[in-house]
Amino acid sequence: MMKYMQDNGVDVLSSNWGNYDNVALKDLRGYYTRVDASSSATIKGKTDGFKSTSEITGTDIGLNTWVLLTTGSTEQVKKQNLYDVAGNLWEWTMEASYVNNLDYNNNADFNTYIHRGGSFHHAYASQPACFRGFNFTPNTDTGFGFRTTLFIK
Repeated sequence: MMKYMQDNGVDVLSSNWGNYDNVALKDLRGYYTRVDASSSATIKGKTDGFKSTSEITGTDIGLNTWVLLTTGSTEQVKKQNLYDVAGNLWEWTMEASYVNNLDYNNNADFNTYIHRGGSFHHAYASQPACFRGFNFTPNTDTGFGFRTTLFIK
């Protein structure tokens, strides 16, 4: 994925095109979910092509609010056939982590796998498109996702 991005001139750091908590994307299309960390409330809506993530988030709902976008919501991402890599969702992979089979709370079933990409509730500086992290398989989070297809013709 990172090789594809590099070969096609895509900014791997993704600071100007990823859905991060400190980047305002414009001309969005599709659906979005606003996630409020303090109450775990979600508010869903549909963009009309003129809103930006800063307009969707809004100053009236506080600082701990993030926007999860529909896959392929921005024209730049759709043109590159890249979905949710920069910001939006961490992508689970089948790559086992270097701490795989760690005896976590004496339970050998808790294996660890790699997740890649950024997350909509983190800054791009700490988690660009090329971010590589790991987590335990039983964990769930609004920022975890997966893709069934990377490239669509």
